[in-house]
Amino acid sequence: MVELADRLRELRQERGWTQGRVAERLGVTPSVISAYENGIRQPSYEVLIKLARLYGVTSDYLLGISGRRTPDSQHLVSLDRLSPTNIALVSQLIRALGEM
Repeated sequence: MVELADRLRELRQERGWTQGRVAERLGVTPSVISAYENGIRQPSYEVLIKLARLYGVTSDYLLGISGRRTPDSQHLVSLDRLSPTNIALVSQLIRALGEM
């Protein structure tokens, strides 16, 4: 199984970024990034989410759960594939959840 540390190092190197640059974008020190990439320390959930967003990958990919970097598009709902009735229902649901 691919380790989180390996994936973090690989993603950073693919972009040509230094550990300092990643650290700056996450608001941590370069030594923290080094510890993540060497498997000495694990990121918090909050930092894991930031890393996934920074690299444009899923947390499942970072954790080695999936080999896919991005979500499988067949599981994403596209509004252009929904009927007008279903679009209205989704809109109502979103509004209702926002009121909670």
